[in-house]
Amino acid sequence: MHNKNRRTRYGHLAAGLLLPALFYCPLVFPAEVHNPQQELIEALASGRDATALLKRLRHTATPVRTAADEAGGFDTQLQLYARQLHEFGAASNPDTDTVRALFDGYASLQAAHLLSEGRFDDAAQRIEAGAAGAEAAQRLQAARRSYRARFAAIGQPLDSLSKQYRAAENRDALAADPAFVKQLRKAANSTLEQITGHEHRPQPPILGSTFLPYRRLVLTQRAPGQGLPAVVPAYANANQAAPLGADLAGTLDAPLSQEILAQAKALGNDYIRIYEFVSNEIRTEWYAGSMKGAAGALRQRAGNDVDQASLLIALFRASGLPARYVQGVIELPIDSVMQSLGLNNAAHAVRALNLAGIPNTPVIRGGKVAAVTIEHTWVEAYVPYTNYRGTLVDASGSIWLPLAPALKKYKVVAASGIFSAA
Repeated sequence: MHNKNRRTRYGHLAAGLLLPALFYCPLVFPAEVHNPQQELIEALASGRDATALLKRLRHTATPVRTAADEAGGFDTQLQLYARQLHEFGAASNPDTDTVRALFDGYASLQAAHLLSEGRFDDAAQRIEAGAAGAEAAQRLQAARRSYRARFAAIGQPLDSLSKQYRAAENRDALAADPAFVKQLRKAANSTLEQITGHEHRPQPPILGSTFLPYRRLVLTQRAPGQGLPAVVPAYANANQAAPLGADLAGTLDAPLSQEILAQAKALGNDYIRIYEFVSNEIRTEWYAGSMKGAAGALRQRAGNDVDQASLLIALFRASGLPARYVQGVIELPIDSVMQSLGLNNAAHAVRALNLAGIPNTPVIRGGKVAAVTIEHTWVEAYVPYTNYRGTLVDASGSIWLPLAPALKKYKVVAASGIFSAA
């Protein structure tokens, strides 16, 4: 077996998910601070003409960041109102407060719509002032027509009822009228259908998508160990070197984070329990390189050889045990690989390794694939081997010991056939 030691930081790929806000939290303004959006909403809610107010707001010398801008504009307000419509439809007997909240939400949507119209006007003025050309103006006009048609379809069912409600002398009495509530429920359902129908419309094609390489990712294949420097690991060296300070330090892939420290403490900072935890509790996955790091492998209870090595190193270092990465080329029986992948065909197992980008070479014996030589990452730890009886007394007699937590034994259990028998 040819061993190669690489004590480097593996690239850790992290995917972040930005979750959109599901609940609308209106901005709170102190009494002395003027909130222009709220003034616009109140004007609409009271049934006043908001055209002059909107024009004044648009020509304010200092740009104002409104609540609609903070919430993401018209589309976000639309999603918030869709949620409100859904809750209104689910109410078996909506009270006057629920009806009032529904119309207040519609006023907020109208305010966002008017501000969007203002942005279209501003864009048109910029295009005209900048001499962007007729094509840009035509595209803006087309976008505006599409937007207006969308809002008209959404607002039409509720518009007349909103005006009736705003003009009523006794709004609570109107909101308690069963006939009015019935009409409102019908209009709310129609509006919700318009919103959700727009959400599920076919998406326009991506510009230039016909030239994009949209296909299965094919990773470049290389022989195991190719291009890696030959370094003898410490445990294979007759004169074993003492550990360095870096062997106890946290890294990007093997951090000494609170999560890692807590897990090491939960295992009693016991080296054997730590190894058994990674070996027995972390499921082996097959992919190339580091993707999750120690923290990701711990959270998901799964990872490939590199990520399991990172987790073992992090837990060891958190417990005061020096540990390093080792990378080399090993030979695995094809049966072990098939069992780990859940396959029963040697050719399929080799193809799976190739698709995962894992450097490997099939070993042919007796005219069939008997094993694979594969690039693998494991750990060497500086354990008190000669003086170790389950309790750490001192560091005398410590040696570097190789540990490969990702190489696990699997027992394949045949299907019982219980469903076919039924």
